[in-house]
Amino acid sequence: NCRLERRHRGVRILVANTNIPGRIHEVTGVLHSYRYNIAAKFNDSMENIGYNIIDIDNPDEKLNDALIAISKLSGITKVRFLLDPAG
Repeated sequence: NCRLERRHRGVRILVANTNIPGRIHEVTGVLHSYRYNIAAKFNDSMENIGYNIIDIDNPDEKLNDALIAISKLSGITKVRFLLDPAG
């Protein structure tokens, strides 16, 4: 049961991965390399699967490239994003 209240406008990234130490560090490292600011994040796990919600507040035209880079990381099983309909 992953939940993160919306506190800003931007993009919400949803990531599912194998629950291995360092996985979130790698995901946030990709976001850092694209110079995205992480406004909020939530992580939970159930057995061998990790679930992550990451809000970024400065998306730009490179967002798709960043999501592809995240999806190519070892152990990542799914990446999705939600745009804030208000902006």
